[in-house]
Amino acid sequence: MDFFADADVGEAGKKKKKQEDEDVTEEEEALDSENILWGGQLKRFNDKDGPLPTHQNHPTTLQQRRSNILVVTNAGEPYAFKRMTPKDRAAVLDATLAKIADDDPEMFVAKFFNTNLGPPGVVRLRTAMQTNTTLRKLYVTGNNLGFEGCRTLCKSIVAHPSLTKVDLQCNKIGVRGALCLSELLMKNKVLADLNVAGNGIEDQGCEVICNALIFNRKSKISILNLGNNQIMGAGYHLSKLIRQNRTVR
Repeated sequence: MDFFADADVGEAGKKKKKQEDEDVTEEEEALDSENILWGGQLKRFNDKDGPLPTHQNHPTTLQQRRSNILVVTNAGEPYAFKRMTPKDRAAVLDATLAKIADDDPEMFVAKFFNTNLGPPGVVRLRTAMQTNTTLRKLYVTGNNLGFEGCRTLCKSIVAHPSLTKVDLQCNKIGVRGALCLSELLMKNKVLADLNVAGNGIEDQGCEVICNALIFNRKSKISILNLGNNQIMGAGYHLSKLIRQNRTVR
């Protein structure tokens, strides 16, 4: 939108511009459960269009963001966000855990977004991972793991031979969860990318994670996301980590 249009723009041009602005506003207001942002353009889908297509980016409607979304990506597949009923979601979850447990060579990325796994679901995931050697990336964003779920997950990650990325965003793990992660980071020699943003680990949690990475000289961690964690006075520990661990960024 051009807020600095020339003063000599004709009346017709102004009316056209005003109409375009109104159209955009109407489109934005129409973004509801029947709409989806597809390929950068807003498009309306209805029953005649068949099943709602998957989207390669993030959910765009408020209903999509609020609803539970399970994303599972196999080899060669892009991000795939789908609306699912609880029954469908449970069926896909069971199938995914079975693939992980069977050590399916094509199942190297598993993504569980806002599926409300909680501690019980993580117990099932841990059981599946005990026989797995091929999983490389695990996303468990927004699953209400809490301290108990984080502790269980850490036990399944610590000795995994191939897992290089874990996304734990928004799981309310707190300071005690950060302590579990620090124990994991002191032992693990494979994990390279860890995201614990939005978990309320505070200064104490930041300190123990930094100390763990300093202690473990064989750690492969190169990407560490501690954003949005109410960290206020842990600058010293972060700077010390950067000085002594040359791989972290």
